[in-house]
Amino acid sequence: MGIVSVEKNIKQKFIVVEMVDGQLLLRGDTSVTWHKNILENLEKDGARISKINGGGWIYPEMASRTIYVWDKSTRYGEAELSIVRDLLSAHFADFKILNKEPDVACG
Repeated sequence: MGIVSVEKNIKQKFIVVEMVDGQLLLRGDTSVTWHKNILENLEKDGARISKINGGGWIYPEMASRTIYVWDKSTRYGEAELSIVRDLLSAHFADFKILNKEPDVACG
């Protein structure tokens, strides 16, 4: 199991990284302009990263118990959906995880 850090009920960019200890981290951030800014913030916080496994957009919608995951990072490419699903399922066990953009405005 890895680490998931996302804000709920708001659209945000995310990346998936592998730490030097082998643990996976999915980190979302609503305040960044670019996916690389998430990586920079992680490194500023002392994270020791060995590999970037892509990124995209995520919207965890609590009311419908649905997490939307879509698109890709121009710099890092698309995060592998099976990895994203495994990470999210471990933290949001009873949520639907959809590989599509939500049909409604999401923050």
